[in-house]
Amino acid sequence: MPNFISEDDIEQAVLQKLHQQHGFQLFNCYTVDPNDLNDRSHRTDKHDVILLDRLKAAALRLNPGLPEHAIDKALAILTDSRSVMSPIAANRAVDGLIRDGISIEYENERGRTEHGRVRVIDFNDFNSAENAPQTNEYLAVSQLWIKGKQTYRRPPTINAIFPNSSTPTPSASSPTPSKPRSAASSPSGNTSSPGSALKMRKKRSIETASNHLAPA
Repeated sequence: MPNFISEDDIEQAVLQKLHQQHGFQLFNCYTVDPNDLNDRSHRTDKHDVILLDRLKAAALRLNPGLPEHAIDKALAILTDSRSVMSPIAANRAVDGLIRDGISIEYENERGRTEHGRVRVIDFNDFNSAENAPQTNEYLAVSQLWIKGKQTYRRPPTINAIFPNSSTPTPSASSPTPSKPRSAASSPSGNTSSPGSALKMRKKRSIETASNHLAPA
């Protein structure tokens, strides 16, 4: 009898690799009813792909010199719908905001207009020593129902990054009917250290973030 590897087997293997070897926290959002909002994501609309409460808490910690209303303004810009834009233009726009920060104007406590830049990821975390404390939180979200124009979709895993131990910047992982490759293996097949492999995975998560934050 041939061995059978299900999609669930692959998903669980990927999640365990992310958790055990690369320090990702696991966050299962499965509900039987796709319309059920009680999935632990704290979303108010199943069209949303952003865990906004986590993103805001992280942005507040990463930008302690900026008032909360400035953070709210920046996150509104980041998560704004870009459906009228082409996918390429929308992805480039969001990618720029994630990499360079979100430029805003806001009123300070004296009522004067100031310019600021809100960061949503601590990029220094990727350049720190392999055993140094991480300033970003790495979250592997699984079984999150997302409502499209006509039907629901449920990506097996979404890897999200939040700064300072909290856009998200997700990278969806889709299973294929084959034995999962070790997350600590390089594309050439050479085994690398867990620390260097994790940094590669973190950077890949940022590269693909705009695919989820900027709807086509």
